Amino acid sequence: MAKLILDILQLLMEYLPLITSFFITLGLVVFLSKSIKKKTYIYYIIFSTPTLIAIVQYVSQIVGHNLDIYKMGILGDIMRINIYMLPLGLPLLLIIMFAGALNPKSYLGRKLLSIRKELSILSGFPVLTHALFRVSFTFPNSFSKLFLVEDPLPSGRIFAELGYQIGIFMTIIYIVLWVTSFRSVRRRLVPGQWKKIHKWSYVLYFLIFVHSILLNLGWIFGGRTPVAAYSRIPEWITAIVSMTLMYLLYIILKIRKSKSAKTDRFSKYF
Repeated sequence: MAKLILDILQLLMEYLPLITSFFITLGLVVFLSKSIKKKTYIYYIIFSTPTLIAIVQYVSQIVGHNLDIYKMGILGDIMRINIYMLPLGLPLLLIIMFAGALNPKSYLGRKLLSIRKELSILSGFPVLTHALFRVSFTFPNSFSKLFLVEDPLPSGRIFAELGYQIGIFMTIIYIVLWVTSFRSVRRRLVPGQWKKIHKWSYVLYFLIFVHSILLNLGWIFGGRTPVAAYSRIPEWITAIVSMTLMYLLYIILKIRKSKSAKTDRFSKYF
């Protein structure tokens, strides 16, 4: 039975990686919600440890003494999960996004909203690990291709390079939102300032969607090694469809929640 479940999960991860990762992470978050609330700092330590390992790997690459932690069995697997957004970082961001769109009186809404602050901080470790490697290693090369190299890029490849550039703005916005999620920082803000700052989360959510779509379009049409690229086209198309469906669902839930709140306010006068 256990083998069958693992085989099914492996199949889903192969063909629907984003949606599968999202629901697995959501299930774990809901199941562990009380534990996350009570033992927050333990989770901070658990989540920050792979980030520290990734920083050691990053520094070793910069100074020219590559430790190749990627190849160190389970340690390498844990680090890769934090560097690549799909297994953990992106699902956590999507869960935080949906938490603000769900009915706060519903079971799922109550569970997620009760730990939304903690999830926001926990998400920072894989997200910033991803940004550390992608921004420093991808951005300079991408910027050069877009603006400095005289030879024009393949038309499709421009999508991916623009996606990388958007990642810079996402990182800046995310760092501001992440830092101000800590209670010690929030206490120092003028009343009302925190809400103004965190309205930028809507911009971040939209940029996450655009970033994902552009990267996958760039990989589809970007002229990468033909044989390898053709074999992965279904994967990239699935990623575009999955991200689009999830963002549309978020918009629908957000509109419905907004209408419900207006109806509740209106009904108080009658």
